[in-house]
Amino acid sequence: MKGFKEYMRDHSRYQNVNARLYLRKKLGQGYDDLYEMKQGKVGRRKAKKVCSDDLTTLGDAWLEQAIEKGCIQPIIGAEHTDWWDSLPAKCKKLVSRDRTGRYVSKGKRGNSYVWGVPYKWGCLCMLVRQDKVDSVEKSGAGFALRDWGDLWHPSLRGKVALPNSPRLLVELTLRVMGKDGIESSNLGTLSKEEFAVFRMKLQELRAQVKTFSTEDALKSMKSQQSESELSNQVYVVVGWSHNLLPFKGKSNKLRAVVPLSGTILSADCWCVPHYAMPSTSMSTIVDKWLSYTTSGIGGSTDGGENGNRSTGLKKGSADIALLAKLEREAYAGKRGGPPADAETGSGLAVLDASNNYTPPCECIERSEFLLPSEVSQVVALRV
Repeated sequence: MKGFKEYMRDHSRYQNVNARLYLRKKLGQGYDDLYEMKQGKVGRRKAKKVCSDDLTTLGDAWLEQAIEKGCIQPIIGAEHTDWWDSLPAKCKKLVSRDRTGRYVSKGKRGNSYVWGVPYKWGCLCMLVRQDKVDSVEKSGAGFALRDWGDLWHPSLRGKVALPNSPRLLVELTLRVMGKDGIESSNLGTLSKEEFAVFRMKLQELRAQVKTFSTEDALKSMKSQQSESELSNQVYVVVGWSHNLLPFKGKSNKLRAVVPLSGTILSADCWCVPHYAMPSTSMSTIVDKWLSYTTSGIGGSTDGGENGNRSTGLKKGSADIALLAKLEREAYAGKRGGPPADAETGSGLAVLDASNNYTPPCECIERSEFLLPSEVSQVVALRV
């Protein structure tokens, strides 16, 4: 809301345009509204109000469905704008799809369209009960929490909380197997032997989980004075930064970390609704708004004088400009030769004030968004 007001103030030459910002309680509601409009299930009064929208927000997890169901339309000419050039390469890959919502390989980019503009990002991380984990590490069981693969250690059996997302379990399992990334995340590319290992490791991960409700796990941990049964049993909560980071300050026993081996990214995107009818004046405003929201409205990413310094993922998500900065730093470090310890990708990065609640660029380089999966893989999620 603050960014919107600042934008309208700085662009007062559009004062004759009736611009409004409607806030939703959650991003999933955006897809629900679009789908209901597409199906004609919205009342006339609400439809008249909604159909004036030129942009809507969607989490990247909803892109495939929204494209496939015809709920959003491609952003024509996006590749020729200034804001497109400023987006991280990972984000360009995320929003470039065919008309079924599928990722298009490099050799077939002629069938690819731009369907969204990422403006906020977050990542999958761990919220750790440090006192509990320390006690396990000192028990002599040979356990040390250093990477995603340590979630499979027998010492954490029944002590892990994961989101209720079969797809996420699959991606974590593939990452531990060294099969992460869009080219290898399709289960159809696994050999018979690899698929057998995958099924076994997926079942082992499920056996480690105490609860598939991140919300319940966080509620039980929110106060160090209130020790519930669940908080005493769950040592590690895996979830998205927008859920976990706001809880970090609830107790000095909690620590937010992300493995240096890389993680899974998420993004909130601006999309054009299927019913939008952009005019010349509105197209200009929309283009300026997209430029504004991709340029770092939450504060300077370099600590300069251009507003307040960005707080990284402290509130759970950060401006997309910060992700672009980390991507550039990773590329520059690669050209200059990264330190030896950065090449190993082992260990954890703590998300706190010491690093501005921001994963290191080497971690971001090894991270990817969850991209569309084949139907066969979606079925296999429930093995």
